[in-house]
Amino acid sequence: MGVFTPGEANEALRALGERLRQARLSRNERQAVFAQRLRISVPTLRSMERGDPTTRVGHWATALWMFDRIGDLDGLFARRRDLFAEALEERRSAGKARRRARINEMISLDVCLTREDASHVRAGELLMTEPAGRGEFASAYRYMPAYLDDPRAFPLDPRGLPLGTPTQEAQRLEPPLSVFRDALPDSWGRRVMIARYGLTGAAQLEPDLLRLIGARGLGALAFFESGTEPDFALDDAADTSEVAELVEAAHRFERGDPVDPDMARLLKAGSSAGGMRPKALFRDAHGEWIGKFRAIEDRDDVVGLEAASLELARGAGIRIPRTRLLRLSGGRKVLLVRRFDVTPEGGRRHVLSLSTLMQERRDLPVLNYEDVLAEIARFSTAPDEDLRAFYRHMVFNVALGNTDDHLKNWALITDSQGFRLAPAFDLIPDIGARHEHVLRFRNSNYPPDRSALISMAVQFNTLEPETIIDEVCEAVSGFAREAKDSEVPDGQIRRYEADIGRRLSKLSTPAVPS
Repeated sequence: MGVFTPGEANEALRALGERLRQARLSRNERQAVFAQRLRISVPTLRSMERGDPTTRVGHWATALWMFDRIGDLDGLFARRRDLFAEALEERRSAGKARRRARINEMISLDVCLTREDASHVRAGELLMTEPAGRGEFASAYRYMPAYLDDPRAFPLDPRGLPLGTPTQEAQRLEPPLSVFRDALPDSWGRRVMIARYGLTGAAQLEPDLLRLIGARGLGALAFFESGTEPDFALDDAADTSEVAELVEAAHRFERGDPVDPDMARLLKAGSSAGGMRPKALFRDAHGEWIGKFRAIEDRDDVVGLEAASLELARGAGIRIPRTRLLRLSGGRKVLLVRRFDVTPEGGRRHVLSLSTLMQERRDLPVLNYEDVLAEIARFSTAPDEDLRAFYRHMVFNVALGNTDDHLKNWALITDSQGFRLAPAFDLIPDIGARHEHVLRFRNSNYPPDRSALISMAVQFNTLEPETIIDEVCEAVSGFAREAKDSEVPDGQIRRYEADIGRRLSKLSTPAVPS
């Protein structure tokens, strides 16, 4: 007798099997070796990786143990905590008339939005338990009734947190609550935040980082301890006249030097910006900027290469923020990129990474460009235009060698109508010489040729793919000129030009036989 499994269960099992396969490959182990570790046969392992519903649960428990994930079983059929019910009970028992920020090992934050006109509104409440064990914590979010009644209200995440949904819960800030993780900086900014506030242990995790970032983060979201008066006037941006001092402070911070006044200024201006490399927020009479610096371990002129790449993208018809390349003494450079989340009125636009929209998880990344298409078509207010822009951006990544094309480097942004594809950012040639892209083109991580890109165009609602490919290739063929204008050293220009030349040759129009 066969095993009955509903369609959704089969899909979940297939996804589980694929995650097991990826976990095995991440250890660089062949099936034969890994099967021995699990004390099972190779055919049984193959069944597990296919998501066969007849596989014994004991084999899965052994696999979880092998990857130090056996604790994941604890959540199966466990009674779910109702964090808001617990918080209400604690407030009642404490006899407090007003809400408190910390309730019986829970952190309660008001989630506020700054609108484009610089007005503010409380959108909802975020509860998080104090991190325990290996940094795990539970989280829950609910919209405020007043926000739902506001005619200008929009969902913070149209897929994970649509308006009108009941309380949403997650472990850590995984989907459907990863929009709040978007509000935090990545590697560089977190290091600076940790140093700025002297954080240790669990205080370095998201609950305390959100509490501390307040209204200083990128995008429209702000976080304030419940029961406190929101202070939207907090501002950490430095003046562009301080660029040279902050570049030097960033280098000394990377070396681990003691904090001095210049480094203290960096700890303020640099604690909100995301990404891996050093950067800080700046302001001048022309607007708000993100300043990007060269890291001390960078062998190549990454700042100059990015400046050149953004100009190439602009020439290829891709929407790019305004940029300025500042040249400092000693050959140092700073790339200023205009913040597209800040409005002329001093308000904010809400930014949602495509990683969040696609509900990526740490153990289940989105793998293919095509996977993103349906969600852009579903939630963009101008789907045809944004799909074509996404296609053009994909072609540009192929031509330039921008292999760091993961979904945190793409975003949607709000305007008066809803969500649109944001201007492109973080574009750079293949500085790691990895050759493989993060996102796949159908079933390959290697750059496709012209015919493969043309065959993919129909999914992007792109009617003239050959014209787009030619326009992008024409723009990218000017790499050496733009890199020279950005004062990239000649040897580096030649090296990257060779790789770009190989990529362009695969995208060129086939010669017509005479």
